[in-house]
This record gives sequence, C-alpha cells and structure tokens, in this order.
Amino acid sequence: MMILRPASSLGVTRGATRRVASSTQRAMSILSSCSMMRPCLSAGPQVLLRSLSKATGAIEGTLSTCKSFAQSSFRICAPFSNFRFMSTVSAAIPSCSTSFTKIRIRFASQGGTAQMFSMQLCDAIQDAFGDFQVDVAPWASVAPQDLLLQGSDPETLTILICSTTGVGEPPDNGRDLFRYLTSDDATKTNSSSSNFHYCIFGLGNQAAHPNHYNAVAKTVDHALGESGVLPLALGNDADCIEDDFDQWQAQILNLLKHGNNSATAIDKEPLDTHDQAPSIVASAGVRESEANATQQETAMKTVLCPGAKSSNGRRRVSAKHPLQLQAPLTSYVRTNLMKVAPELYPKGCKELRVQANDSLNSDPASNGLHELRIELGANMTYGTGDHFEIFPRNPDFLVDALCQVLDVDPHAVIVYANDKRYPHPTKISVYETLSHCVDLGAVPSPSFCKRILDRTDIDYKNEVAIPRKTALELVLSMSSTKGLNLALEDWLYNLPPMQGRYYSIATTPLLHPDELYLTYRPVKYVTNQGSLRRGTCTSYMSNLTGGTSHLVGAIKSNPTFRLPDDPATPVILIAGGCGVAPIRGFLEERIAFATLSGNKAANMFGTHKHHLLFLGFRNPADAVYQDLVDQAKALGAVNKSFITYTTGCSSGKCEQVTDSMRKYGQELVYHSLTVEGGHLFVCGGARSFGAAVQRELLEVFKKIGNMSEEAAAQRLRDIVSEGRIHEDLSD
Repeated sequence: MMILRPASSLGVTRGATRRVASSTQRAMSILSSCSMMRPCLSAGPQVLLRSLSKATGAIEGTLSTCKSFAQSSFRICAPFSNFRFMSTVSAAIPSCSTSFTKIRIRFASQGGTAQMFSMQLCDAIQDAFGDFQVDVAPWASVAPQDLLLQGSDPETLTILICSTTGVGEPPDNGRDLFRYLTSDDATKTNSSSSNFHYCIFGLGNQAAHPNHYNAVAKTVDHALGESGVLPLALGNDADCIEDDFDQWQAQILNLLKHGNNSATAIDKEPLDTHDQAPSIVASAGVRESEANATQQETAMKTVLCPGAKSSNGRRRVSAKHPLQLQAPLTSYVRTNLMKVAPELYPKGCKELRVQANDSLNSDPASNGLHELRIELGANMTYGTGDHFEIFPRNPDFLVDALCQVLDVDPHAVIVYANDKRYPHPTKISVYETLSHCVDLGAVPSPSFCKRILDRTDIDYKNEVAIPRKTALELVLSMSSTKGLNLALEDWLYNLPPMQGRYYSIATTPLLHPDELYLTYRPVKYVTNQGSLRRGTCTSYMSNLTGGTSHLVGAIKSNPTFRLPDDPATPVILIAGGCGVAPIRGFLEERIAFATLSGNKAANMFGTHKHHLLFLGFRNPADAVYQDLVDQAKALGAVNKSFITYTTGCSSGKCEQVTDSMRKYGQELVYHSLTVEGGHLFVCGGARSFGAAVQRELLEVFKKIGNMSEEAAAQRLRDIVSEGRIHEDLSD
C-alpha cells in the first residue's frame, strides 16, 4: 500500500487542517453577523467598520491557510512514513513592525555540523549586511530565560540551529534550553516567548531515524507557539542537508534584505527545500550579495610567519579569520587529542584500549565482518542494545595530500585564534588539526564549494553531493590554481567537522561488564563517477591493533531498544549484515538469563510462545555467531531461526530476509504480534532493509489477518504506538 503525505518535511499537517476549519468557521460566523446591516448601521459607523475589518481579516486568514494547505504538493511514500513523527509548521509568517539589525545565532550541536552551519550563516549575514550586529554561541552560553529575554528586543532576531541525538534528545549544549521550554510551567514559557522573534533550522536524518526525525527542532518550535518569522525548516541528511541549509540561508538573507514587514519580502508558504531549485528560492539580490561575499571572503594577504613553508617565510592569511602559528616543535603526531584537547570530544568520552580486532570471515581477503573488542574505563557502564560512539581520524594519505596544497609547515603549531568562533582547539599542530578535527572524506558545504570553484552557479546536489566530491578533490580537479590559493584559515573554518560514529554494541553487560564488542564491515564503494571511496571510521577501525592501539569513545544510551522485562514475552529479531550486532547482544542476554536461572530455565521463555530469528548475510562465509544461535535454540530463547544469503548458496535459490519471512514466517509473525503481544526488533540499513521489512509486515497483516490495506496500516500503527516495534537502523 502506498500512502500520500506532504512532499516536504515542511509539509502541512493535521494541525493545518484544523486551522482551515477553525478559520473558515470563524469567518462565516462574523460574515453572518455583519450581513444584518440594519443593526450595524444603527449602532454607528465605527461599529460597522470594526465588524467589516474583523470579517475581512478572518477571510484573508482563511484564504492564506487554505492556500498553504492546497498548494502543498503530495508525494507517494512508503507506508511506514505515515507512522512517523511528521513536522508541524506555521501556515504563514507572522508580520512584525520593524526590521532586524541584531542577529543572535544560537546552535545546539553534538557532532559540530550545526556549529559549522551557524558560522557559515554568520559570515553570509556579515558580508551582506556589514552594519548588522551578529554573534554566534551555543544554546548553553546563557540561561534559557535570558536567551528568551534578549530575543524579545524588536530589533533582535534569534536564529536557532539544532541537531537531534540519541533517541530524539538534544545535544549536550542544548539540554538546558530544551528542558526549560518543555517544562510543565506552560505559563512561564508562553510569557517569556510571547515577543520572541526567532526561526529554527533542524538537522536530522529521516531514513536513519524516522521515529524521532528532527524531534528537537519540532519540539522547541511547538513550545514557542510555532510562531517563528519563518516556517520551521528541517534539513534531511538522508538527502542533501547542505543544500537544504543553503536554500534556507537564502530565505534568511532575503528576509533581512527586504524587511520582515514587507508583503513581498518572502514567500509566506512553507519552503520545500527538496522540490525547489536554488534559483527559485534566492532572489537576484541575494545571489548578488552571495557573489560579493565570495569576493570578500577570498580576500587575503601574505604575512611573515614562523610556520610558513616558503623560503621567504611568508604565507597566505585570511583577512577575516587570521590564525597565529608557531614554528614546529616536533614532527610527532598524536593518535588522539584526549590528553591535550579534551574539549574536542563530548562529555563522557574516554581513551580506551583495544583488546582485539579480528576478521570474522574465513576468507581474510574478502570484505567480511570484523569484531572489535574494547576494554571499558572506570565507571563506564552500558545496557544491552546501547550504542558506542567512536571518534576516528583521517587517513594519513589524505592529510598529506592537503598539506601539499597548503603553504604552511604541517607541523607548525596553531597557538592563537583572535576569533572566538574558531571551531577547533589551539596549541596543536596543523597536521593534528587536519587529522582529528575536520572530516576530509565528507562533502563540503555549498558555500565552500563556490569559493573553491570560484563560481556561484554550481548545481550542488548533482555536481558535489551525489558523487560525494570532497573539498580536496574539487581543488585538485581544477584546471586553474584558484583553489590552491586558499589560506589555511579558509580550510579550517569551512571543512566539515569530524563527527563521532555510532555503532551498536554486540554484547551484554551480564557477561561482559568490563568490555564490549563492536561488529563492523569496512566500507568500500565506487561512486557514480567511478571513484573509490572508503569509510572514514571503518578504515580507521580496521587499522587498530589489539593490545597496543587506543581510541576515544563513549557509551550512548538507547533506552527504547531493549528486550521486554519478561523473558516469556515473544520476540521477533530481524537483522541484515552489520545489523546482527545488537541481535548478538540480545541472544547473549537471553542465554545469560537462562544460564543463571538454572532449573527454572525450561519455563523462563514461556510454553508455546513464538521467539523468532531472521538473519540475512551476503554469503555463507559471511554468516557469524552461529554458535550463539544454536545455544539460544537449545535453551528455548529462540524457537525458530531462518538464515538467508544473497549470494553463494550451496543449494536452492538465494533469498533476502523478507523472502524467508514471506515463505516461512508469516503466520508465526502475525500470531506473535497480534495474539501473544510480542515485540519486534529490526536492525540494519534504513533505506533498503528497514523499508523492505516494513512492507513485508503490511503484507503479513493483509494476508494472514485478511485485512484491507487501510486496516493493515492501522493495525501496524497501533503496534508502533504501543511501543512493540523497535528499530536500530543506520543510514
């Protein structure tokens, strides 16, 4: 079954429908009262004028709301999209009486992308409007009450840029404001924010985290009354979040250029960043200011510098963000920066020893699954189903290649930044900064691409994002030397920050209280333009050596991904590829329960209950943890297991996991979910595996439950709302 929903994550929701009905009813009521002209005339001209004014305003509001609803395009999407927390936006932009000249950009960032976007927006505003007061700071820089109070100044616009972490949680530097706005004291919040002029851009990934996609941005906007000067904007990293932000930034510049009290300043309908071309969103005036910004930002000078590479001792310096360098003290490069720059890592991170790093595939030459064993530090605990966040470093060959482009000694030390917005630690070398602080394998932002290529008419999505072009590739592919003339500061302020990568923990603390296992596969693929790509983090993990290597990481709680408290509650475990990691932990936990229970183990998992396991691997050599599966079946922790392979099958036809669900498990899955109250766990890739399992579940309800498409979708929605479907899907 296919379901229609608004085309954009900024689409109109059921709340808009209710606003249409409410506005229409109010307008008709006023018109009805005004149609009786005799009482109005007899009451005097003032009463008549007021009545007509109210009616006109109500009608205009109704037409605006109806237009917003009617013009929202609709797109066919997978059924489970209907079960997700859809976005809520204002139908129109509130009118304000003054133009903004004080811009407060506040970010809540875990991995650094929201901070990078904030700095880019600050630069764009300063270049376009030099007399504006613009500053950038995290949400936590001031108390929540003060942030709202400062934003109530009629000349002040507060721009909130925030990501969502974990299971719909705010980043560490955004927790205080989030908790304040979502506290029970609604009167306090509404009073504080009644004159608060703001707009919000959220960062999320709808494919990887569908159930809490951009939850922080949505929640904050709702708490503020959905009254931003622009509709809530949600960037989707599953598509092209850089393009989303670039188009939203054009809206901000357009708003500031024309003044927010102008009816022609900006389209008052919610912006669908995925369906509109940049040329439609940005006015000619904005594109002109963008070109001017490029010229201004690339302006630089050469200065004498002890860290310069050239024989004359001079290097290029950004006139906007000059860094002070010191001559190299050593050529030694630290493997991580935990001891010298702990502020680089989020709270809770520790330097941990790698115990072992083994290939689980019988063929060492194949790109099979690997298992990384990590020794936990003091006071580190985790739960079965939790995540572990790893902070990798760039491979040396990429750092070396970029150092060839720069005109500074790679081992020169960055000792001082006279700009408080400098996003990286100081007192470390250029090489260490490039190695640990920026992601050289990531796609650069649209604004940086324009500076590298020295043009503003790029088709960012098709030229850069889809082929996954890196900043270094763009520079090296140019026929001119323009990109080679960028200063060190240009790279460090504009390259994407290095972000931590989440991996599902493959063990249970019941058996491994002082260590954890991670199951991973080295990522290797070829782009649509024939370039080989390797995953930054999995390549880093592959090079770690058991017993000698250390890494920086942290436990990340995943409280919604837990086995039921009662072991007798039926469970359905479905995983593909690396998704087997959390399933391994669940099997281990159920085995541990049975082992520790002794004679009671026979009845622990219930009698005649369905505990099902569906696993999918590339080929038989890729299959792992068969010993745990056999042990779980012997103890009753799993009743039936179905393991499939997509290639290399010794007999019969190769199958997908969903094929085995359809052939062998439909009645079992249906009975477990609808009769026994079972819980279903899905682990794997979000775009293909997770979506395929969701489609198959709908087929189960339609066929075995003899339901219509609508009834099957509703039944599945009910199970989701009951908290009995759990997803651990990666992007």
